[in-house]
Amino acid sequence: MRSNCNSFNEVLAGHREDVMALLRSVILASVLTTFTLVNPKENCDSYGSLLYEDLRCTAITKDAEPCPRSYTCNLNLSDTGCIYKGTYYAVGMEIGSDLTYSACNIGCHCAAPNNIQCGILDCPEYLEQNPKPECYSTYELGKCCAIGQVCNAPDNRKRCRVDGYTYEVGQEFYPSGTCFSCVCHDRYNGTFDEATCVRRNCASQINHVIEISQYCAPTYLKFGPEALDVLCCPDEYICPETSERMEMIELGTRGVKGEGADCVWGDRKVKFGYGFNKTSSRYGKDRLVQCECVMPPLVTCKQINSEQRHPSS
Repeated sequence: MRSNCNSFNEVLAGHREDVMALLRSVILASVLTTFTLVNPKENCDSYGSLLYEDLRCTAITKDAEPCPRSYTCNLNLSDTGCIYKGTYYAVGMEIGSDLTYSACNIGCHCAAPNNIQCGILDCPEYLEQNPKPECYSTYELGKCCAIGQVCNAPDNRKRCRVDGYTYEVGQEFYPSGTCFSCVCHDRYNGTFDEATCVRRNCASQINHVIEISQYCAPTYLKFGPEALDVLCCPDEYICPETSERMEMIELGTRGVKGEGADCVWGDRKVKFGYGFNKTSSRYGKDRLVQCECVMPPLVTCKQINSEQRHPSS
């Protein structure tokens, strides 16, 4: 359970049917910023642009480059309230469910300065002990829990084929190489348009506002054999230790350099195109991560395989 959230089931014990009925009746607006297709020239999500969108940072572009060179962000804490997705909330104010529900948080409010508390949803479809094999749950864009169930669908039904997998109408899918959350529908034509997908909602400032304000490095870990081709929502944040000394190495992932493009890591500066290696011990396993100033202002860390370690590290 998240340390700053109350269990949804404990808070609303005995009222599950009423709550789920209320949730189904809520009409949610678009949950994230402007919908953007994967750039055919360069995938900006490979540099971690989704987090900056989640924080409502302003993109800094140059010439005809397909991806932002950097972002301008206000990551300061508030003395009197909470900042969430670029909006100030006074203590006691509620945050609209259209900004939190897709990340499975409900009933969010500013409980104290820089302390957003929410109830965490336990979706009924994941709690079902004996699901029927002939049935599947159906979803809508921007919603955490299923809105219904389909059983014994006809053989001639419409389906969606994505990345070698087949999805029924109403089922969720996450296209490889993107930070999209999508739902199969009967008009799907192979494109990830606004009718099919939305950008994922990291809701980063609910649980990590302190680390973000301290310019700790968003870190992306591997939980399978697939390469980290895109960096969507961070798995953790790595903060520098007071006495820690890092050997900087030139990486140059993006191959572009510009004035004022340095990153901030804690109270330290990291030059654009440079970085360092660290070990992450999150989730009970030591993982080698490589951190680089690739899209300022934050240093970005991602897990690499041991054979990918930079020769000068």
